[in-house]
Amino acid sequence: MPPSLGTADQVAAKRFEILKRWLGFVGEGVFIEPPFTPDYGCNVIIGKNSYMNFGFTVLDTSLVIIGERVMLGPNVHIYSAGHDTSVLSRVKCIEFGHQIDLEVVHRPFNFRRRYELNGGFR
Repeated sequence: MPPSLGTADQVAAKRFEILKRWLGFVGEGVFIEPPFTPDYGCNVIIGKNSYMNFGFTVLDTSLVIIGERVMLGPNVHIYSAGHDTSVLSRVKCIEFGHQIDLEVVHRPFNFRRRYELNGGFR
C-alpha cells in the first residue's frame, strides 16, 4: 500500500510551497490543477486567490503577470515567447518575448481582477 500523502489541506499546502519555489511570485490562495506546464516559471507572477484549471501552459520567455482573483478554464495556453522572422537571427537561436499582463488593459487583452478565461484560450 502506498504511503499516505496526508490530508487534503496538507497536500494543498505542499503544492503551494512547490509553486512558490517554481514561480516568480504566487499570492495566497492560488491553486493550479495538474498538469501545469511552465517554460521557465521564474517569469510568472500570479496574484492572490487565482485559479488555473487543468492543462495550463505558460511559455514565460518574458514576464507573465496574472492578477488577483483570475480564473482560467481548462487548457488555457499563454505564450510570451517570440521568434524573429529574419533567417540570420534564427540561425543564431536568439530568443525573445513580449510581456503579458492579465491585470491591466493591453491590446488585444483587457483582463483585470476577477476575470474568467474559458478553456481552450490561446
